[in-house]
Parts: sequence; structure tokens; C-alpha cells
Amino acid sequence: MSILETALTIAAGQHGSLAVRQLTREGATEGEIRHLVDARQFLRVTPVVLRRTGTARSRGQELVEAVLDAGEGAALSHLPGTAWWRLPVRPGGIEVCRLRGAASVPPRLARVHELRSFPAHHRTVYRGVPVTVPARLPFDVAAVAPSQAAKVLDRAWARGLVTSRL
Repeated sequence: MSILETALTIAAGQHGSLAVRQLTREGATEGEIRHLVDARQFLRVTPVVLRRTGTARSRGQELVEAVLDAGEGAALSHLPGTAWWRLPVRPGGIEVCRLRGAASVPPRLARVHELRSFPAHHRTVYRGVPVTVPARLPFDVAAVAPSQAAKVLDRAWARGLVTSRL
């Protein structure tokens, strides 16, 4: 499979965008990645994020690009995470969680919360965007909008996204 085919496959599952690190993990060289941009197959959104040329802009694409820009293991969180799960309590800018020290690059597309512990089971991919799991969202929201946390929990419970099972 060519690097272009690999890039298209990755981007297809991520609203038309991908991280440079995803291509390098698949064996792409800096020159091959530069060629994808020079040939106008992809646009460089940030130094670490590429977008497929000609894709329609969407909220999902904006969110996935912010998560990819935040680094490996990042996930949409807090109030925008509730909106992505369709549990909105009020609008907010893009917020992303990542493990503290996981990336040395400052974020360009989102407010990043660096956590001391961010286990893999606290993240999932929902509708093509890496996002924190619903059970974590009330805690994330409590950190930035304490009065909204109970609403998030109630709405997640009503939709069956969280349960009392241990």
C-alpha cells in the first residue's frame, strides 16, 4: 500500500484529517509526507496535523484536528465532550485532556488539560473523534463548571451511557 493510500485510509476514519505521527508509524518518511502536502493531496493544518484537500469542513473535523494536535493519547473532554456525546449543558470552546508530559508541543487548536493519570479505558472513539468516556465527563465538567456536573450525570444516566454497575 502506498503512503497516499495509507493516508487516505487513516483520514477516512477521522473526518478527513490525520496526525503526521500516524503516517510515520506506518513507515512514511518526512519526504513522503512533504510530498503529500506539496502535491496538494493534504493541507498542513498545524505542524503535526494534515487535512485531506477538498474535504468538507465539519464540527467533527475541527474536533479531531484539535485532539490530534494535542498529541498521542489525547481526547476531547469537558463541555465539548458532553456536546459530542449529545449531552450538552452549555457551549464551550474545544477542550482536550492528555497525560501530563506526554507531549512537549504546545497546543494550537484547543485548551489542553494535562492530567497526572489518564488511563486508556477513560478514552474511546465516538463518531470518529477520540473522546473521554461518559462516566468521566461529570468529573471533567465539575473541574470547569461545577454547577453543570449534575446535569451531565443526569443526562448520561437517562440515555443509558452510565449505570450503577460496578
